[in-house]
Amino acid sequence: MKIRNVFVACAVAMLMAFGAVALTGCGPSDEEIIREGVTEQLEAIKTLDPALLDELATGAGTTEMAAYGIDPKEFVTSYLAGFDYRVDGITVDGDKAQASVVLTCKNLKEFEKGFAEATQALASDETVANMTEAEITSKIGQIIMDTLGALQPTETAPITIGYELKDDTWMPDSNAEQAVSNALFGN
Repeated sequence: MKIRNVFVACAVAMLMAFGAVALTGCGPSDEEIIREGVTEQLEAIKTLDPALLDELATGAGTTEMAAYGIDPKEFVTSYLAGFDYRVDGITVDGDKAQASVVLTCKNLKEFEKGFAEATQALASDETVANMTEAEITSKIGQIIMDTLGALQPTETAPITIGYELKDDTWMPDSNAEQAVSNALFGN
């Protein structure tokens, strides 16, 4: 199983949900509109909004996880446990804007390190020789979930999410996905 692919699928689904909300530019100031939009999207992740959770679970490599006996909703819920955020500031310059955001989330590199250690321990366990392929696969699924559950969320460095004003609507720019992805994966 390519664990990174499952995380990437989950993050892509999260980013698609994040980018799907347009911020209309009438009423409050542009800064307030952008802050409100960023907060709304990140709050849905933080509170594990049921509709968003369903969307993320559907996009999170469901087929690959099922082979290991992992429920996609449980995976996403564990992955996002402890997720938090802080919007440090919004700057607007004409039709461009930037939101400075700090995320608190689990780190993929730390997961990979813990998973590698756990699978090495499994490989050196003499009882594995007596296990069926299905039992080994199930054990790997358990290791994935245990490793993910044991991770403590950490604060990322501030990221910049860019916005562009198009047709009186503030939309995340083309670099927003990469900024969030880098933070989520600890790149």
